[in-house]
Amino acid sequence: MNNCESLAGVDAGLPGPDEGVITVLGAMAAPARLRILQALCEGEQTVSALLARQPISQPNLSQHLANLYRSGIVDKRRAGTSIYYRFAASEQGRLTQRICGLLPRP
Repeated sequence: MNNCESLAGVDAGLPGPDEGVITVLGAMAAPARLRILQALCEGEQTVSALLARQPISQPNLSQHLANLYRSGIVDKRRAGTSIYYRFAASEQGRLTQRICGLLPRP
């Protein structure tokens, strides 16, 4: 029996192998997005705080954050002139947060 078969029928509270899972795994496949998601494991972050931790340009970071937002993985809020990002309460956001919690910290 392989590992996938041994998990058959186990309800871990996660979405099935559908578009949500594909979206999450696709987002995590890009190294820059994975670093962003790992930073969000520490809690809500401003764009400035994320930029200070990423070896990418601000426009590139903004594109990655927009992709994660459109995918339902992260949510954002504006406070004054700052935009804060955090994991979304969606299935994709919860699944991504759980997976990121298993990864070693950068």
